[in-house]
Amino acid sequence: MKICRLFLVILPCLLLFGCASPTSQEDDDFFRDFFRIHATSFQNRYFVVAAGTGEDYAEGSYTIRVFDISKNDYDNTYHLGMFITGLLQPRDGSIVGFWVNDFAHDGKPEVIVAMRSSGSGVYGSLDIFRYTNHALQRIPVNLESSNGAGYEGHDEFTVEHGVLYRSYPVYRPGDCNAEPTGGTRKYRYDFKKSKWSACSNAR
Repeated sequence: MKICRLFLVILPCLLLFGCASPTSQEDDDFFRDFFRIHATSFQNRYFVVAAGTGEDYAEGSYTIRVFDISKNDYDNTYHLGMFITGLLQPRDGSIVGFWVNDFAHDGKPEVIVAMRSSGSGVYGSLDIFRYTNHALQRIPVNLESSNGAGYEGHDEFTVEHGVLYRSYPVYRPGDCNAEPTGGTRKYRYDFKKSKWSACSNAR
């Protein structure tokens, strides 16, 4: 039992530090789902988001860590460098999305962590941070402003062409949880104005 626990602690660390990197998309999906680790690089920085080890999927905590990326001039490869900064955040639900990009087009990348609660409603939530001056700063985002009539959860968050979108099914009176009949509402988020705007092509 002790060996198994030690293995589960060491293997994610090997993955993060390049000693055991996935070799295919299937491997990447396995590590992401099993260890609940999401990672991406942006502007010579490596961003890692991970749910708390051993915690329940429905709630707990998650960490964001930012590392430098170092280049080995000998073989022209890149490796995880020094730790720069990080945060520990509460988590209500499972992490379903993680993106890093300069969404505001101001040279300071934003980090987006999307979550959905457990249960029949699977209500969505977003944590957004700006990476600036080697630190992560929380950016408040108001999801309730885009909750129209007929909203009962089942949020989907996507990023398309550098734009953050939120969509959800619309429930009419009498609809059961699995069969909404009111179509879909879709919104895009304007980082400069800090507001959601409805998309005209939603069903």
